[in-house]
Amino acid sequence: MVTYDDLTARLTQWAADEPDIRAALVLGSRARTDHPADAWSDLDILVFATEIERFVWDSSWATSIAPHWLTFVERTGDGQSWERRTLYEGGLDVDVAFFPAAALDLGDGELPATFADVMRRGVRVLIDKDGRLAGILKRPLPTTPLNRQPDAAEFANAVSDFWYHTLWCAKHLRRGELWWAKSGIDMHLKGYLQRMLEWHARATRGDSHDTWLRGRFLEEWA
Repeated sequence: MVTYDDLTARLTQWAADEPDIRAALVLGSRARTDHPADAWSDLDILVFATEIERFVWDSSWATSIAPHWLTFVERTGDGQSWERRTLYEGGLDVDVAFFPAAALDLGDGELPATFADVMRRGVRVLIDKDGRLAGILKRPLPTTPLNRQPDAAEFANAVSDFWYHTLWCAKHLRRGELWWAKSGIDMHLKGYLQRMLEWHARATRGDSHDTWLRGRFLEEWA
């Protein structure tokens, strides 16, 4: 049975052998010290390549790494690119996200906020063929928080949107449209509730209070 260390080593060798791949790193729980990997953690890898389409849509590289159960493609969490997710034998979950190698050419510009947040939490470089990744990692991280507080208009709009759709969901419940109503509750209303919890946590504990992304570790920071 392969382990995550085995998969990391094999993926590193695959990336090193592919001329189109210029850099790759591990991010997430297997690279950070705050909330590090536990028994249920997956392996998250970010790859920078000159031609990402063939890696995204051709699964042969992923299925050749080790015996697998399934593989599929979905959008990355920030919606900016694609990732191939593969479940290897034994339930080992590996997510490989692909970004254009041109994204490493930042010039004198500031690191994008989401990328800076990843760097701040910790990464582990697997390959860096051109040294561009090392240059990025040496940069000072932006001091501007990833998540900003709302102005009065944005706050008022969010509150109104929430209460409008609370009534909307109630109407559909009364109609007996349970799936439609619960979808509104689980997606729209909970999305606004999460946003309010983030705003409240930072308002009461300071702008630098870490609310992570997409509700991660909400049980701790809220």
